[in-house]
Amino acid sequence: MARKCSLPARVPAPGTDVLPDDTSPKEETHDGIEELALRAFFHDYCVPSTNCTISRGFLNDLEAMVVRCGPWSECAKACKAVAFASHGIKLHRPSLLRKAETLYDELVSSLARVMGGVDISLLSSEMLTVVMLLGLYEIIVADEAHRGYHHVHAGGMAAMLRIGSSPLGLLKAVKLGHPLLTSGMICDQRSFFAPHVDNELDNILLEMGDIWDKMNPLPADDSEALRFLQQEALRLNHRLSQWQDRLPAGFMPTTVGQIPPSPTPTSPEPGHWPGAIDVYFDQYVAGVWNISRVARCVLIEIIMKIGDILQNNKDYTRERTGADHLCKELLSSIPYHLTECLPDFLRDTQSASRIQTPGRAVGGLLLMYPIFLLRQLSIVPLEMQEYLAKCLEWIGINMGVGQASILAKVRKLVFFPGCMIIWTGFLL
Repeated sequence: MARKCSLPARVPAPGTDVLPDDTSPKEETHDGIEELALRAFFHDYCVPSTNCTISRGFLNDLEAMVVRCGPWSECAKACKAVAFASHGIKLHRPSLLRKAETLYDELVSSLARVMGGVDISLLSSEMLTVVMLLGLYEIIVADEAHRGYHHVHAGGMAAMLRIGSSPLGLLKAVKLGHPLLTSGMICDQRSFFAPHVDNELDNILLEMGDIWDKMNPLPADDSEALRFLQQEALRLNHRLSQWQDRLPAGFMPTTVGQIPPSPTPTSPEPGHWPGAIDVYFDQYVAGVWNISRVARCVLIEIIMKIGDILQNNKDYTRERTGADHLCKELLSSIPYHLTECLPDFLRDTQSASRIQTPGRAVGGLLLMYPIFLLRQLSIVPLEMQEYLAKCLEWIGINMGVGQASILAKVRKLVFFPGCMIIWTGFLL
């Protein structure tokens, strides 16, 4: 069913600032437009898993769920709302945004009636999917004036699952075998991330959560506690490095090209940071790699920050070198996330300094929070932080993910609810 939307963006007529009318194609009926929106959603946001030992995909089972429930089901309406909103933003078509808002309001009212009359922990996986998609809608439409209510929908999912409203809450729920999250899993039902290398990534991220809690606030006057936290961070960073080294060959990135250094000192455009360009098995695999890379960078930040406080004269060259390598690896994944066709992008780099054809929205969605978090770290060079901000702004404008434009402008933001919504997509 997946099909790329072919509706053109509204742009001013040559030599004027007048936009053409925002009208629907005359040859399409109302039902036809709704069907096209559904197909565009599957194209833009779903990553089918073709090998469950390597990739869970993203919203892997959603198309089958919509086929089962019908094109006018709540689940299908939520998909259409996201598609209309995303394309309304990037194609500059307010009429699509109005369609999205109408569907969203209908779904919120329907959900309120359903959840008001039952124990919400007894609701179905279809209902959990609808709540997740409404949270995704809020991530899409967020802007400076309206930063979105995605945290409300993340809270709704948390209430249904009886967990904390965070991505680590999801990890715990999967480890405990929550049926709403594990019933559709083809492979290991007690592992959140594929590949299942001893569930090591799951376990490390959960242990990182414990360190994070102890770091906020940082016990600056307790040297013993600081040394313990630093040792824990060193241990987890080593374990994450070992996990990365033990991954199967199919999960590894492949370098397919290079971006040459710019002859001018200006900041590179999104996708054009000098260095290697890597390709991955799919967007899920690229996303998990970047989650693990940023996790290691956070651990190295903790190690370095505690070292500065303790003034223990230890040599942290290995950690600094490791962080630099991890950052470069993440930057090498950005063209894969943001472009529609990597071979075309590589060819275009010879004559163009900008991405000519943006990729599917799911690429920007899975990249958004890792680069936002990386941008907060003091171990990341300032010019790299500025480049990551440009990438976030680009995702917001060219991929129709409004939250990314907000993340480009702020330094401090509670990102756990949005991250939880996106991680839920790995399980549905």
